[in-house]
Amino acid sequence: MEILFASSNKGKIGQFQFVVDKLGYPAKIVSVYEKFPEIKPPSEEHNSTDELVAKSAKEIFEKAKMPVVIEDSTIEIEAFGKGPGVRSEKYLKEKKLTGLLEEMKGRISRKAKMVSTIAHYNGSNMKILKNSVEGQIAEKISFREGEPLWVGPFGGGFNAVFVHRKKKKTIADMTAEECLAYGYAEPNFRSVLKHIFGY
Repeated sequence: MEILFASSNKGKIGQFQFVVDKLGYPAKIVSVYEKFPEIKPPSEEHNSTDELVAKSAKEIFEKAKMPVVIEDSTIEIEAFGKGPGVRSEKYLKEKKLTGLLEEMKGRISRKAKMVSTIAHYNGSNMKILKNSVEGQIAEKISFREGEPLWVGPFGGGFNAVFVHRKKKKTIADMTAEECLAYGYAEPNFRSVLKHIFGY
């Protein structure tokens, strides 16, 4: 079966498909924007990630007339008053990882949390799932060579500067298999697949 995914990010699509394949679900992850080129990404100006994914899922369903999954990953940094939060993607585009590290210089607390929020909407039932991982902002960018796009610094958001509290290394220093258990998005993809398939 096809699972319609509201993303044009090839890394994130590959990440979702990786979880599907590793868990043995009979599904192919398909970008809503490739299957329906006339559908444009919804506005990201919302007050919370729950609001963002729920409203976006409904908007896309109304146009595609198919169940849809949407995922949004954000970072909450204690020194920034738990920001940038829902504006994480905009912050990363403007500041990049180097800008974040520069802003963290001299900060007493480097505590942070990565949060994945997923919505699945089938026209009648809205399911919102969340998964978070605690850690801290690293002193420098660190990543493992040879891992898939979504793990490292070029498609993995804040992964290369976020040190996992339990693993004591950045998420970008993990293998894709480690991320299945210790990542923030991968366990959430596992949860939405269980919701969709019932097992």
